[in-house]
Amino acid sequence: MDPLGIYIHIPFCQYLCTYCDFYKVAGASKTRKELFLSSLHREIDDAAGQIPDPDRFLDTIFLGGGTPSVLTPGQIGGLMESLSGAFRIDSSLEATIEVNPDLPVDWLAGYRRNGLNRISIGVQTFDNAVLSRVGRRHAAGQSIASFHAAREAGFTNINLDLIAGLPGQTGEGWADDLNEVVSLRPEHISVYLLETDQETALALSVRRGLIRLPEEEEAASMYTSSREILKKAGYAHYEISNFCLPGMESRHNLKYWTDRPFLGFGPGAHGYLHGTRYAPPGDLNRYLAEPFQRLPGRTDLSPLERRQRAEEAAIMGLRLLDGLDLAEIEARYGINLISESRSALAEARDTDLLHWDGKGQVRLSEKGLLLSNEVFQCLISTPDPRSA
Repeated sequence: MDPLGIYIHIPFCQYLCTYCDFYKVAGASKTRKELFLSSLHREIDDAAGQIPDPDRFLDTIFLGGGTPSVLTPGQIGGLMESLSGAFRIDSSLEATIEVNPDLPVDWLAGYRRNGLNRISIGVQTFDNAVLSRVGRRHAAGQSIASFHAAREAGFTNINLDLIAGLPGQTGEGWADDLNEVVSLRPEHISVYLLETDQETALALSVRRGLIRLPEEEEAASMYTSSREILKKAGYAHYEISNFCLPGMESRHNLKYWTDRPFLGFGPGAHGYLHGTRYAPPGDLNRYLAEPFQRLPGRTDLSPLERRQRAEEAAIMGLRLLDGLDLAEIEARYGINLISESRSALAEARDTDLLHWDGKGQVRLSEKGLLLSNEVFQCLISTPDPRSA
């Protein structure tokens, strides 16, 4: 089996951003956090016991949330000790933590000492007025200060998150954001287009006419300008939302996009093992009462499950700018993906959404990057599972 990745979901937030649809709990007490960490340590040990020793090997760790930086360096160090005691750790481990810019900057050195070597800072924008509109309580100056503090703490692999299409953003302001990021020279930059199809506070306000967002064309222009400015600055666009300096791709996230196994710990974490996705209940109280879960075993997938896994692998792989080989996915899952999607793939190619060689090689076009969800539909079908 490939080396495992581990995603740990820290559900706590000091405040709730209006655009976020991840599971989280606001304002947890010290006692509540300690109870959570106790359950998390037990879940890690229990999961490791379900995995044969030769497969108990990991090369990426990602602490997400919520807001992982509500945990002290000592608490993070305890988690890393639990993981290193339960699993064999690759010497090239990539260990990432997501942080808010308003964390105590002296904690960054503590995180680095406790084994984290990659950090992702939730900048979102350098426009203080826009930050305020979406419930962010940090200021642009704190984003810049936390970046420099991370450098001083020894982090040589830093990601900065930006969001395009927030209320009050303009094309000119977005270009300023990009130029500010480029001036800092992080190794990795994530650029997300705001999504309002979830039941977030911001999405509800937009639907009620209480908040206006940039027009769709303007948001698309922001994304296009991201590609142009970052490419000129030497950043490779390697996945729909992600850019990096040469060789600095997110190794953990590549597991998602290349159909590799990873374990999920915490109340809102998902995992993927032996071709099967699994998830906890998404509720902190239930998680505290019963953190253990049975991991998927090496069971044969049904024809329908194999098709679902193949379609998902194709969609995730198509997010990469290099594209993927559908024939390899067919062989992996034993299904006829190309022939059954041929007509839809050809239509996407003929409308300039897709580059396809008529066989297995497929990748998004420039136009397709902005309309990727339409392209992904080409790979979703509901055939009779008996024909797979």
